[in-house]
This record gives sequence, C-alpha cells and structure tokens, in this order.
Amino acid sequence: MLYLTSYRNTIKLNDSVMKFNDFRNRMAPFTLFSLRDTRILDPGFDRRRLYEWSAKGYLKLIAKGWYLFADTSIDENTLDWIANRIYAPSYISLETIMSRTSLIPDTVHAITSITTRKTRTIQTVFSKFIYRTVSPRLFFGYTLGPHEVKIALPEKAILDYLYLHTDIRTREDFESLRVDRQALVGRINRRRFDKFLKHYTNKALQRRAELFFTWVCHA
Repeated sequence: MLYLTSYRNTIKLNDSVMKFNDFRNRMAPFTLFSLRDTRILDPGFDRRRLYEWSAKGYLKLIAKGWYLFADTSIDENTLDWIANRIYAPSYISLETIMSRTSLIPDTVHAITSITTRKTRTIQTVFSKFIYRTVSPRLFFGYTLGPHEVKIALPEKAILDYLYLHTDIRTREDFESLRVDRQALVGRINRRRFDKFLKHYTNKALQRRAELFFTWVCHA
C-alpha cells in the first residue's frame, strides 16, 4: 500500500509539473502576467493553479493579481517593466530618471512613475513602486525602452518633479536638490524642455522652470 500511495503521488507530481511546463510555454510572451492574461490564452483557466504553483515556488506573487516566473532574472529593465505593467498607464519618471541620468547624486531605491490614475505606492519583494498623478493631457514626454517600457525623457522628468513639488521655488530650494548642474547642461535639450513646458497651462510652474534654468546656467 505504501508503494502504491508513493506511486500515485509521483504521478500527481509529474502531472502537475507537466501542466506547469505547458502553461509556461503558452505564457512565454508575458513572463509577468495577471489572471486576465491567462484567460486570454485559456478562457477556462482555473485560478487555483496560480495559488498552487506559487506555493510550490514556480511563481512569485509580485503584487495583487500579478505573477512572475520564479526564475526570472531581476534587473533594472525588469523592474521598469513591472512598474509599467502592474499600474497602467504609467511611465518611469521623477527621481528615478533624475538619478539615472546623474542629475541628482542620490541613489533612488524606489521606482517612481507618473500615472493618470490615483496616486499609489505598491511594495513588492523586489522594490517599492511609487506612482504620482497628473492629468491625461500631461501624460507625454516619454520614450520606449526595452520591452516597450515607457521611460520619461530627462526634460520631462524635471518638469514632472517641479510640477508636483510646488514648494520648490527659490535658489535655496534648488540648492537643496544638489543637482549636478554641469551634467544637466550637458544632458538637457533646452528647446525640448521649453516645448514640453508649453503644455503646462500653469504660469507659476513656468516661472519656476525659468528660474531653475537661470540658476543652473548662471550659478
């Protein structure tokens, strides 16, 4: 009886692995996916399989309703991709882009993004994802990176930051940001910056943006 029970358990285990491998092959285009994604490929997919495979270590629950294959390599591109997908529409911006382009000296551990949805913070096992809200008309100024991830251009990242931080308005405030002014002058396209700025029907922001560039160029 013990042998028969062990044999039956082995069959069940092998069957589970085969089902997961078939699932993985079918979900290969997604890698990071939701229940909705599984239903696109298989309308009758049983959501209990996701809980089962997570318990067995095949999958990792990233955020509510979002899963990642457990052996997926986690790097900057993957984190950006996760940020875009788990709260869409959104694009990487603000401190994250300012740090990556050496405009500020600080290392930013969270992934900061702009969204048209409600402001939200999502904590995961890999990183914290912070989303700040702007109106749909200001959802622009990004380029497409690996996996078509939306990433703000440096000019837009600065404008997003100034737009959301209305308390930053004086030379002393700019100094507190510790902006690398030499790096900024070399990286920022002033014509593009001014073009983006025109989209903001906000005279206070326009004054602060002009003052900011005056400070950068003449400090």
